[in-house]
Amino acid sequence: MFFPGSGLCTEKLYQFELYKEQKVIDAGNSGQFFKHVNKKLGRAQGIGILINEQGEAVLNDEDKANLLSQFFSSVNLTDNNIVPDFPSRVSKNTRLESVQFRPQTVRKLSQKIKPKLSQGPDGYPRTF
Repeated sequence: MFFPGSGLCTEKLYQFELYKEQKVIDAGNSGQFFKHVNKKLGRAQGIGILINEQGEAVLNDEDKANLLSQFFSSVNLTDNNIVPDFPSRVSKNTRLESVQFRPQTVRKLSQKIKPKLSQGPDGYPRTF
């Protein structure tokens, strides 16, 4: 009795997976598509395996953090105290005092924030 039931269960699970994939395709939403693909790849979160200078795999999170820290500190530049020229991107008459934020605009934009983005200390993602 187990074997006929297991085959049916396997078939139903396969059909359900096809249904979910078709639903993602029909949605036409690229964010939903990439979320689905990332789940299938099994890399939903975290940093994958890194290779150190000796060619060895680094699996431990603390070792990965140290390896990345060493790399980024080796490629960053030291400050030369020269401030580069940044051309203004707004009119010379624009001052912070003249910028207005209407509550309805802020509310509308804050409702569009994706809830899965990392939040800053103020509770909003840094892109806001």
